[in-house]
Amino acid sequence: MMRLFVCCLFLIFSCNNTINLNSDGWFNSDNDVFILDKKNKPYILNEALVIPENKTFYVENGVHLIFKKNGKIVNKGVLIFGEKNSVDSLYSFSLKESGLDSVFYYNVEVSAATEAFIYSKKNSLSSVFNINNTFLKNINFSCLSKNKININNSIFNNSVLNTENSNTNIYSSYFKKVTINKKKSNVVLNNNVFNELKNPIYIDSSSSIVNNCLFINSIKTIVFSNGFNNNILNNVFYKNNTAINIINNGNGYYKFFNNIFKENNIVLNSLDSSSFYFMNNIFDENNTVLKYKLNKKSKKSIISKNNIFYNNKTNFKLKNIKISNSYCMSNMDSLIGYYNVFSDPLFYNSNNFNYTLKESSPALRSGINNLNLGANIDDINIIKYLKY
Repeated sequence: MMRLFVCCLFLIFSCNNTINLNSDGWFNSDNDVFILDKKNKPYILNEALVIPENKTFYVENGVHLIFKKNGKIVNKGVLIFGEKNSVDSLYSFSLKESGLDSVFYYNVEVSAATEAFIYSKKNSLSSVFNINNTFLKNINFSCLSKNKININNSIFNNSVLNTENSNTNIYSSYFKKVTINKKKSNVVLNNNVFNELKNPIYIDSSSSIVNNCLFINSIKTIVFSNGFNNNILNNVFYKNNTAINIINNGNGYYKFFNNIFKENNIVLNSLDSSSFYFMNNIFDENNTVLKYKLNKKSKKSIISKNNIFYNNKTNFKLKNIKISNSYCMSNMDSLIGYYNVFSDPLFYNSNNFNYTLKESSPALRSGINNLNLGANIDDINIIKYLKY
């Protein structure tokens, strides 16, 4: 724990806990680490707090930090909100709304009545942002120059997250009415919920991983551009207008493995001739599953194996590209390819996201190497946030 390694410092504050800074925007201290410790009242930041290089600003669990007037944080060093592995959560945020039924817990709150800024400058190459168990509201968060960003078990509400040329890792967090822009940034998204995104998550990097995430109630969720070798694994895309857009590439591959796409208008809209692999996915009650419109005929084929197409209005709208289905199932469409089955997969209760196959299901052991068709819901932990 950090208290064992640094000397705890105390702020000089007025009766409303206003943070006082020196002329450089830092605290009147020569210590390398400054700790904002828990108080009974919120802290108020009315001016620019500048974290110098080789300095750390650590916000303890239990702190409520409010930005007012000209309040903002400029990070040239290390900014830490909360403890990563805290056992006791102090506050809760309910997701009891359309399509969702769960609770997120957090320990630090950072908020503003209107938009406030936390950012690094382009020449701040050593900046580090660690956001743990934190609730952020009306915060514009930007990392612009080879920074390291780690977000864990946090909540972004009505906020903006911009990263450029930075390594970005986001785990077990909830985003509502948020804009997320990734420019030339390696991205790992794992076990997150993205609800009512204001704009799609724009990813132009390669080898990005989107794993065990829920995308719900958004016009667009993800746009891939000029990237390749990206993996979309174990996710749920539910009630979005367009789940995924892929544009301006033609190189590398995209792998879609063990995902559930339910009640989207369009699952995948592509203007791209990269190699596409779909394996062990469930496409349920979508208006259109795959929509491809290429300007010239592609020699490649979309590879589809072990997938279930169930109650979709249209499975494929393809121009200048073909799809090769093998070991797949549909109850609405006679699939072109090899070893496909025209049948009802017999889910236990697809309306409640129980996609377990009944014992009499023809999808059992009908795939390659005797695998079951469709997704293995035991590997999709994110389903727990959906209202059954």
